[in-house]
Amino acid sequence: MRQRLSKLRSEFCKKSQKAVRLKIGIAAVGIASGLISMPAAAQVVCENAYKYFDDHSHWKRGVDDVVEPVVIREKRRQLNACVAVTSNDVNKGKALSRLGHLSLAEDNFQEAIQLYRRAVSAANWTVDSEIKFRDDLVGAIWESKDHRSYIREASYMLSHFGSRLGYLQELLYARRAMAHERLGNKKAALADFQQSALLDESLRKGTAAEQALRIMREQSWRPSCAVLDAYEFNAGDELTKIDDCLSSTNLPSIDKARAYRLQSLLYERDKDPDASYQSLLKLMRLPVDLPTYTDLDRGDLWFQGVQNDSSMMHRFLFHIIRQGDFSDLSAHIQDVESSYRSFLEKALAKGSPLEPSYSFFLSVGRNTNEEIATRFLLSSVGWLVQSGEAAIDAAKSLLDSRVYRVKGPGTKARLLMARADIHLRKQNLREADKDFAAVLPLAKEEGRTGIRRSSQRMRALIAANQARFSDAYDLMNKYFEGLPDTWPSMATPDLLEAEVLRTDFAARAGFVDEARKHIEILKGIYEQYGQPCEPCAQIEQNMAN
Repeated sequence: MRQRLSKLRSEFCKKSQKAVRLKIGIAAVGIASGLISMPAAAQVVCENAYKYFDDHSHWKRGVDDVVEPVVIREKRRQLNACVAVTSNDVNKGKALSRLGHLSLAEDNFQEAIQLYRRAVSAANWTVDSEIKFRDDLVGAIWESKDHRSYIREASYMLSHFGSRLGYLQELLYARRAMAHERLGNKKAALADFQQSALLDESLRKGTAAEQALRIMREQSWRPSCAVLDAYEFNAGDELTKIDDCLSSTNLPSIDKARAYRLQSLLYERDKDPDASYQSLLKLMRLPVDLPTYTDLDRGDLWFQGVQNDSSMMHRFLFHIIRQGDFSDLSAHIQDVESSYRSFLEKALAKGSPLEPSYSFFLSVGRNTNEEIATRFLLSSVGWLVQSGEAAIDAAKSLLDSRVYRVKGPGTKARLLMARADIHLRKQNLREADKDFAAVLPLAKEEGRTGIRRSSQRMRALIAANQARFSDAYDLMNKYFEGLPDTWPSMATPDLLEAEVLRTDFAARAGFVDEARKHIEILKGIYEQYGQPCEPCAQIEQNMAN
């Protein structure tokens, strides 16, 4: 009996083992076939899950689109299914990232942060992809107001990716600065605000620079520095306040620049030109200290009032001229022109010039370099010709070195007019006449009627001075070429004066009929204003004699 049971057990075990091996074999075949089809099926599941997000690429918290809770639940179910079935790390990372978006949309910051962290570590991402996922992570941390964690994650991104972050670099520095400040670390906040401002490409350094300046002023401004923001200066103690403000520790360089500028103007007001000049030199020597004193700030402080010759750089050149040493004047003028050109170019590169008075720099068809030249060179010449014989010689030398280098007809005409005026002051009528004559075709080409008429008038006066009255009359006739039909019924003072000269030259040249014709024109003009024509009487008396 015992042998029979043993035999039956042995046969049963063999059959069972065969059955098990058969089941295992069948299962193995099924698993193998599943492994072949699973990746394709999982890919479809994942693509369906995050297609919605690809079609709505900006769908995150803060966007105006309102997403119904039922949509969030359905998308979360699909994404979780993707994470469960996929063996593809990239798919899993994308799904986790989009799950993070859903949590963020529900203000569930901690869950969003965990999901974003899992997305970052899900795969061996390319640098650009990792930056994208880490950007989502730090964004969620920022919204959660976990300042210490934000500083840690932002620091990792800044140190590992640097310039690869692009515009994110500026934002990370700015937000890290805010996090530092909220934790009471003003020094670190200032450094980060400054770094963010350095990366800011906007026209007038924005929020980061303003915040850096605010922190610096909190740490350095004395009460006396309020004078820099004053509108009136009648108390009499402004200079004392400026000195006290300048002695502040770590005063921002923009405030130093403002202080030196105001100090120079106040010294000039108080008739102390030497002290004013010394303040100007200190202003010029201040380094550009981004972001609290930029090239644009420097230009704005130096060149305000360029059109009316009252800018700080005009004052600087005038002080040099007043001191009487003209040896380096040409170099100083060219330095000022170069600084002005650089200022305008930087302003343009970041948007547009800062004041309407700089609009000429945008004018089509103008040679802006030559326009700049006239703004400082001609001002300097104007001051020089009023400062004695040596200064007049210096003015002529400046014009000689520049007049033939410029190409724009309008600019060259103005320089020639200035040099002709110097020839007249030195009684060199022949050279003056040559320069005035050279102006005419240039003024005509540029369409500058005023310069053309002025040069004709001056040539006529030179001819009359040399008793060449026939030439003087002909030149004055050319002065009147191209007048509108309103002449002489609407005579302006300059045209009336020119008509008197033309009439006088006709009479002196012996052109009696022409002189009488012009006398009648003059009388008609004077009658319009109910006045006797005194010049007519004088000219008629000269003709009678």
